[in-house]
Amino acid sequence: ERTGATVFGEFKSFVETLMIIKLQFFSFLICFLMCGQIMADDKNYFGGTAKIDDQRSLIFVGKEIPNNYRDYPDLISIYWDYEPVNEGGMPDDATVKVQREFENLVKFLDIESVSHQVLTMTGNGEKEWHWYVKDRNTWLQEFNQALQGHIQYPIELEVEYQPDWDFYQGFIEKMEQ
Repeated sequence: ERTGATVFGEFKSFVETLMIIKLQFFSFLICFLMCGQIMADDKNYFGGTAKIDDQRSLIFVGKEIPNNYRDYPDLISIYWDYEPVNEGGMPDDATVKVQREFENLVKFLDIESVSHQVLTMTGNGEKEWHWYVKDRNTWLQEFNQALQGHIQYPIELEVEYQPDWDFYQGFIEKMEQ
């Protein structure tokens, strides 16, 4: 037999669950609106969500491989770990703001003569940017110059020779499944 206290406890638990879902949704929405501003206005990219390691991530992906893709043989990946603020794995507002500042400093590198930014992903306590670059040394020099005089961002870079754009193609194939 259910008592008033039992019903109230169940209702309270239900309301708490709704509040958590609402908080996760709004964190996700804020991050989506703020994180995606850099690439979202560009017709060469599409944005959305993807389930990665059983968690939702925000993604912005280049729509297609350029005809001259072999001119951009090096993949440079940038990783920024952060403390997620919710079960959705999104960063807090302060982290999003600093990440946007970082993106604004380096977005000029996404031009035909230098490189193609092909993917940005946010979720699971990490933000990633992936670029295919024409000349890794030139790109890294311009990247470092852009960051001079600014805070030291908590990022790690990986550089890999990938003339066939295996990372990008593999990501697109996974999305199509």
